[in-house]
Amino acid sequence: MAYVTEDWSKAEWQTGQFANREFLVSGVTTADQALSAVGIFKGTPYYLDLQLIAEDPYVSSPKGPLTFVVRIKYSAQTLAGFDANSFPPPKWRMIQVKSDVDVDRDRLGNAITNSSLDPFKNPVKRRYTDLVYEYRRYEVSYNIGLGIDYADCVNSDAFTLPGYGTIQPGQGILDAYIPEEDVDRNSKAVRCLYRISIRRDGWRTRILDIGERAWQKTTSNGDQPLQIYLKDGTKAGPVRLNGKGHVYDTDTYKYGPGLASTNNTTPSNNDYMNIESAKNAIFLRYELYDPKPFSALQLTK
Repeated sequence: MAYVTEDWSKAEWQTGQFANREFLVSGVTTADQALSAVGIFKGTPYYLDLQLIAEDPYVSSPKGPLTFVVRIKYSAQTLAGFDANSFPPPKWRMIQVKSDVDVDRDRLGNAITNSSLDPFKNPVKRRYTDLVYEYRRYEVSYNIGLGIDYADCVNSDAFTLPGYGTIQPGQGILDAYIPEEDVDRNSKAVRCLYRISIRRDGWRTRILDIGERAWQKTTSNGDQPLQIYLKDGTKAGPVRLNGKGHVYDTDTYKYGPGLASTNNTTPSNNDYMNIESAKNAIFLRYELYDPKPFSALQLTK
């Protein structure tokens, strides 16, 4: 197994000019394995300054045959004959896109349920209006590393959209970074599109905590999830849970025939869940998109 440690004493960075990083890698037997463990190759953008691109990494083993040092040097993209002033300045625009999205609570924070407080089998839909920001500019070349690293990522920082103001962390998702024209070996630049979709509530997924099983302590089989029943012994369909693997309404439901509803336990591996309380239910929030600093895109006027 490879072990990778960055030597922060060797880190250097000057915005728009250069950057250097150095890693110590152990647990591998070849230079190629060390490079793969670090995961930075020629063409990879510097994570804090995306106009800086990695050159060919340098790998050495000065401390022994099973310990490697990987040095990465980043430099600004350059191309002979490129003059930014000879191309049109960046352009941007804002459009609206409407979509129907499944929702699980109303505008007041109430969980959307039937009159028995059970969730509907078919979720209620709500009309959403997303703002879509499009930014176009000429670049020396299309940065494929950026296109891969930032695809479908949300902004981890407060980010200013040239011409329109600032969005808060999590509100924007990079839908596209793509060249919009063909190029050849004589091309001096390429026009690239950045498309960012913006949603007021952000791009986290919220799910009503419901289920047909709840966790119960038993004398014979230890902790386990058991079927939820009504107090009369009838199996219950999906019912609201409390974010800890138990039923939300203990006055109505129990776990397993003959088992007390108070003899419950919590799964040991659910501590990663982000629990959000509403007026009559619990919601689970999941982060589905990687966060990235959009300020590193350096979208300027």
